[in-house]
Amino acid sequence: DRATQLTVPSHLQTYIAQAVIQTLQTGHTRSQLHKPTASPESVHHRHSTTTDSPPQQQEEQQLLAAMGSTTSVVSTAFVHATLPIVYDARYNIKFFGLEKMHSFDSCKYEKIVDMLSKQGSIAESQLVSPGRPATDEELQTVHTPEYVASLKSARAVAQACEMATIGMMPDFLMQSKVLQPMLWAVRGTVRAGELAVERGWAINLGGGMHHACHNAGGGWCLFSDVYLSFLNLARKNQDASSADGTFRKPVTSMMIVDLDVHQGNGFGRDKALFKREHKDLSVYIVDSFNPRIYPCDLEAREEINMTIPITQNTTDESYLSALRRGLADAARECSPDIIYYNAGTDVLVGDPLNGGIGITPDAVIARDEIVFAHARERSIPIVMVLSGGYSAASAPTISRSIANLMNVFQLNPKVGD
Repeated sequence: DRATQLTVPSHLQTYIAQAVIQTLQTGHTRSQLHKPTASPESVHHRHSTTTDSPPQQQEEQQLLAAMGSTTSVVSTAFVHATLPIVYDARYNIKFFGLEKMHSFDSCKYEKIVDMLSKQGSIAESQLVSPGRPATDEELQTVHTPEYVASLKSARAVAQACEMATIGMMPDFLMQSKVLQPMLWAVRGTVRAGELAVERGWAINLGGGMHHACHNAGGGWCLFSDVYLSFLNLARKNQDASSADGTFRKPVTSMMIVDLDVHQGNGFGRDKALFKREHKDLSVYIVDSFNPRIYPCDLEAREEINMTIPITQNTTDESYLSALRRGLADAARECSPDIIYYNAGTDVLVGDPLNGGIGITPDAVIARDEIVFAHARERSIPIVMVLSGGYSAASAPTISRSIANLMNVFQLNPKVGD
């Protein structure tokens, strides 16, 4: 998401040059894993209100109070079968510490896996690797050839990522150190979509690049991974009687539930494209965002079907209540074949890029449970992607939330169950 533009001082230019030489000399060893401000009233689509009734407040407060006892469950007797949780160590962006100059923690994925493993929620051997990065051919099912070609340039990637230091890299180094990790995560979202259709749910420990669209990137988002995943399913499910039996139900509609604090303008812009070029497919967008911060994209905002407001005055209880009502209203309007849940944690109190929003970790964990419950109660496959989150609390909150989902919905059966 949004980051401050940086200029590169001369000592850093020297540092980058030295890093390039070091890379050429030592090679790259990869670790592999098997184991303007716009007011909400100016938008001409529906809004879910934030007024609570007393019974709803009581229910949400009880849920929040219970979170302390449900998120610390540690089980050591899990069956070591693979789970539909997609991750590869190559998601993490590491470049001699320069990645730390961006607000986004590009190595938080490995931190989440480490926390989940240490608390006994999952074993690393249970995770599924995407197997490979996304290819140019796959990208061009959604992105224009011109846009894909432009990303071979370090300067173009630096502009989209809003990080000037990337523009100082040789193109080949940018490809290996920045672009390849993102392409692995994109392929992770595609694989997660396939797994969700097979098993009812999936989590990609990356992805959710909701500012990218078919012909542009921005805010550290380069690829429209959710639409790539959806289109992959739609194409593979055209023959419902596929010989391998992997895809049995046609997938022609998706609901995006975007709870990242920033407007998912890439989602809106690609929805407009799909309405023109994929008329057999339908997209319904639920978006909760702070309207006073990046990207303030009024054109893309017109494509949102259900807006759930969030402001500096939004409390945990009003946030969760508005989410429940918004999802219930959305369910009356749309019964999708799959839900993509953009579970950004930049709503957390203290996040430097959320414009003063102050949602607590317990409320984020409760939020994720609400979205999963919405999908599972309706037998709709759900894909969760991580999207933004720029505070130190992001990775711990995500790991606690996934542990809670595993426990509440019994997603990782114990031996003997």
